[in-house]
Amino acid sequence: MTTPQLIEYLTKQLGHGKSKSELTETLIKTGWIEGDIREGFDLVEKNKKELNDMLAKSGFVGSLGQSQAGTRDDSMSGLVKEEKITDGPGVGEKKAEAVISPNQETKTKEEVGALGDRSPEDKKTEKIAAEPETEKENKTEIVFQQEIKKAIKEVGNVFQQEIKKAIDEVEKSHASKDNIEKKDEQAQVADEVPAEKEQSEQKPDKTSAPEEVPKEKEEKIEKKYEQTQVADESDEKKEEKDEEESKLSEKEKPEHKPDKTSPPEEISKEKEENVISAKKPYKQDIIENKEEGITMIRLAVIPDDYAIENMRVSVDGLKAACVARHKPTNKKCVFLNESRGELYDSVDSLCFSPDGSKLAYIARRDWKNFAVINGKTEKEYDFISVRVFSPDSQKFLYIAKSGMKTVIVINGAEEGSFDFVGFPVFSFDSQKLAYLERRNNKYLVKMNREEGKLYDYVESISFSPDSQKLTYVAEELNMKFIVVNNKEGSRKYDYVGPPAFSPDGKKIAYAAEKEEKRFIVINDQEDAEKFDNVASPVFGPDNESFAYTAKQGDEELVVVNGQTGRKYDYVGSPLFSPDGKYLIHVSKINDKEMVSTRDLRFLSFSKESGPYDNVYSPIISSNGQDTAFMAKQGWRHVVVVNNNESKPYDAVDAFKFGEKGYAEYGAMKGNELFWVREKIKKNIEKQQLPGQQPNN
Repeated sequence: MTTPQLIEYLTKQLGHGKSKSELTETLIKTGWIEGDIREGFDLVEKNKKELNDMLAKSGFVGSLGQSQAGTRDDSMSGLVKEEKITDGPGVGEKKAEAVISPNQETKTKEEVGALGDRSPEDKKTEKIAAEPETEKENKTEIVFQQEIKKAIKEVGNVFQQEIKKAIDEVEKSHASKDNIEKKDEQAQVADEVPAEKEQSEQKPDKTSAPEEVPKEKEEKIEKKYEQTQVADESDEKKEEKDEEESKLSEKEKPEHKPDKTSPPEEISKEKEENVISAKKPYKQDIIENKEEGITMIRLAVIPDDYAIENMRVSVDGLKAACVARHKPTNKKCVFLNESRGELYDSVDSLCFSPDGSKLAYIARRDWKNFAVINGKTEKEYDFISVRVFSPDSQKFLYIAKSGMKTVIVINGAEEGSFDFVGFPVFSFDSQKLAYLERRNNKYLVKMNREEGKLYDYVESISFSPDSQKLTYVAEELNMKFIVVNNKEGSRKYDYVGPPAFSPDGKKIAYAAEKEEKRFIVINDQEDAEKFDNVASPVFGPDNESFAYTAKQGDEELVVVNGQTGRKYDYVGSPLFSPDGKYLIHVSKINDKEMVSTRDLRFLSFSKESGPYDNVYSPIISSNGQDTAFMAKQGWRHVVVVNNNESKPYDAVDAFKFGEKGYAEYGAMKGNELFWVREKIKKNIEKQQLPGQQPNN
């Protein structure tokens, strides 16, 4: 129903005696807004007043819109052009005031009363005598009728335009930008629909008025009616488009773009199994570039009103998680793929379990901290620290404090009550747990229910690879030594670094200091080579090869099996390849970092991949042929495999060598999270750094 139809409808229904409340209720049910209806009532009253004033100036008497007993002319909106007086003094008295014939004086009450007292035969004779009218009177009445119609039309058109303009302004002021764009698109679609189809396929208008309203077509229809029509046509076009797309081949299908504005679903809380699951990606979410050998699986699209702060990807490549800040509220939440968790004041320590089945993080709300595991919120504490999963992914441990009480929490259950507790470590088989406890300003190591000796201080707790030995560094009377299965070592030093086990668990190596020089000790045997500093001892897979980092003056180097290598400004912890033939480490020259690879068959030979602002997490393939690491250059994050850079991303994570000939990793670009599978290319040579010595 258009706005002019609303005015006509209200005018007519009020004339029939219906109340405003009845009409308001009826129109609201058909889709009209109460404010628009109230404006309609006001404009009808204003319209009536203007028309009555105009008619009065023309010599007419009467009230527009009143109920009349005479014959009605609908085009004149309630004006009476022919007198018809019924019997009864009360009715005759009321109708006498409504006669508006211009050639007849208004009858007084006394005359009407006299007419009421006459006999039926006298009335009949008088009526017959009054029927003939002069031709002049007929012409005069026709002229006045035409003038009335013209006046009504002119005033009605003016008020219709004003009403439509006022309603349009109200709707425009309350409409959002997205709704306006949607209306424009829908209006454009409506213009393209053929008139014949519009008539044949037109569906019932839910906003149409009751049956009394004339069904007249307007050249310019109301927006509400237009939107209903366009929505119907758009649905039909969408169905046709879906049918066409279903017939396209896989190559022809358009790239899937999830709705960024739709609210994400919340992370589901598993009840039967404490395991998170992820849906298989849709075909539209798999982006493949066969020429470059790259396959990208889109795991999530984060809504635009969130800013991603950090991301993690599970080792199986099926799940991506990120901490995101909600821009309107400045609150933070965690997304798992496209499922959103609750909003908190802060979120940190986001991590997957080793097998990728669990997602854990620490959240804060109202100055209280609590762990969230797979969407399940645990008990609140004043402070939480040291978060760790067991190697088998079955246990999640953290240390929590409330008031003066400190506890260890494992899978939501509190264990013990401590003055201080720290350095919790699981054995490699996940069956044992060791940690540091303070008692009366002394420290001991407790493993399961077994307690060690009290010392002045304890640090560097670790298990052997076979989980059979527990070692740590103890301090007593300012001297340090190692303890293995509660047995103290025979040598004491000014300094002792973290112990390292051989793969078979039979050897233990550590850095030690005596007389301001540092060196390596293996099974209580001191190495003769002394440096300003030594660190990061590591055994090869054969249990015999051995490497560590050393510093002499301002230069650092890696020592392998007693042989020193190239000197750098800085070197990171060395790593043996699974076959023991290669060694890699991070190195730095002129504030630029790279990854150095050494072939242990030629100890003096080393090659570099870089340079970059930062490099981290270098790894080497099982056959020793491929090296890879993650790097940052400016804002770009890349994965480098055999000196070949990946595309630039905003972040990368969880790199690994996948199936034979492929590298896999997680990546973030904009507000999208991916799992990337990239074919490994042959090694290429890079230019040397400025000031770098040529390879020996």
